Amino acid sequence: MSAKENSTARSSLHREIENYWTNRAGGYSLVNQEELAGEVGGDWLGEIEKRIRAVFPSVPPKSLSVLDIGTGPGFFSIILAKAGYSVTAADFTAAMLEEARKNAGALADRICFRQMDAQNLTFPDGSFDIVISRNLTWNLEHPEKAYASWLRVLKKGGLLLNFDANWYTWIYDEKMQTARQEERRIVEENGIR
Repeated sequence: MSAKENSTARSSLHREIENYWTNRAGGYSLVNQEELAGEVGGDWLGEIEKRIRAVFPSVPPKSLSVLDIGTGPGFFSIILAKAGYSVTAADFTAAMLEEARKNAGALADRICFRQMDAQNLTFPDGSFDIVISRNLTWNLEHPEKAYASWLRVLKKGGLLLNFDANWYTWIYDEKMQTARQEERRIVEENGIR
């Protein structure tokens, strides 16, 4: 494949990813709203703050700059802003950032929203004490580029937290597909929604 063909394929994939998440923004936002309204937000904040306190034991939240990369509908940005952290929320799609702003409500003024590619951040080197991500890297074309970019914007001695999984292994792994079908059968049998 020539450099031009490679660039065109990359652009096409970027557009496909952007279109996918633009179309999913509203539905994905509803899931995040449910999590924020329940105990999930507090549970996540507890886990995150344990890790933050291990690296920054005596630094108050307001003195720590956090980049929530791939913020989606803003789940991490919202719980961290509510806890007093200085938060920047970045996402590839404008639709997700709009959902994040709406979900943040009164906290939106305390969060800086930026549209950018997680694989090519435009922030200066050493901009953030903490870089955090949730459910993003599984769908990046070049996660190694993303990690390099995240580490570049992280301050020396900073903390990188990446919470993710391979959400679609069942598509290409027969054992995982069988396990997924069994889980769905059990859910249906028990009337769980």
